[in-house]
Amino acid sequence: MISFLIIAFVAIFLIIFVISSLFGSSQRRMEKKLTKMANSLIRVQNSVIQQNEDLLKDTANRSASIQKDAIRTVVHTVKEGWTDSEESTDMIYCKYCGCYVDSDSRYCKNCGAKLRD
Repeated sequence: MISFLIIAFVAIFLIIFVISSLFGSSQRRMEKKLTKMANSLIRVQNSVIQQNEDLLKDTANRSASIQKDAIRTVVHTVKEGWTDSEESTDMIYCKYCGCYVDSDSRYCKNCGAKLRD
């Protein structure tokens, strides 16, 4: 009876070992393939970023500049107070820096941009 239990235990152990080795090796191969694919995708992503680095930096800088100008305009408007265009006919807004300038000025006194042709 004990020998039968030992033989049954060994047989079950061998079956479990064979099954786990069959599926374990295929799982390891799949993990290696997935790791290789992930590394390849990371290399491609890094390559695309490097190739477009100047464009990405330029886009980020332009976005920051636009946001900075908008914030400057809002702060200036809050600081100076909002006025209707009918009340302030002698002043205009510089479209480049948001500063108020005289309506007859050709250039902005703050940033030097040309206001009219």
